[in-house]
Amino acid sequence: MHERAGRARIHALRQLEPHIKPASGGAPGHTRDTGQEIIHGFEHGVEIRGRAKVLDSYISLTDFRYPDGTVPHFDAVCGWSVNGVVVRHNTLTAPPDQTAAVNFTNDFGSINDVLIDNNYLSGGGYALYVRGDATSPHSPALGKPVKNIRVTNNQFGTSQWGHASVVQAEISASGNIEQATGLPTLTD
Repeated sequence: MHERAGRARIHALRQLEPHIKPASGGAPGHTRDTGQEIIHGFEHGVEIRGRAKVLDSYISLTDFRYPDGTVPHFDAVCGWSVNGVVVRHNTLTAPPDQTAAVNFTNDFGSINDVLIDNNYLSGGGYALYVRGDATSPHSPALGKPVKNIRVTNNQFGTSQWGHASVVQAEISASGNIEQATGLPTLTD
């Protein structure tokens, strides 16, 4: 791992085993870049808070359980309270009974300036789940917008209910296709 000017970048391809904590974005204002990783056996492949880049990685989650047998809610890449995230050129998959391959929700803070570009996304209820829901006045998401989410040039595999669920979020999408047919999906 090479550190410079408050940024960490992983240069060599490595496989993370279940006992090693996966990459995670740091406190706001810090950046964690992850690249060329093979990640499996975790609740979340990459969990982001703050700014981060997830590049050129293979993240596949299958049948993770805690030691007591509990099956958690998990995603290949997820983010809460983020600003300045790039998810590019990855293969990201999740089992069909989980939320998503990529999940950005505002339960713990605003989501802003996210680029999801040139990935293969598959699995989960939806391959992509972006939620800015604040349905009740007591919601932890109230007053925390989800905006400036760009979803471009991705290939979508199969998912339980569809390619994407976008709820109360400002996104732009273009160049996305369904892998099986080559037809456009998730467009503006």
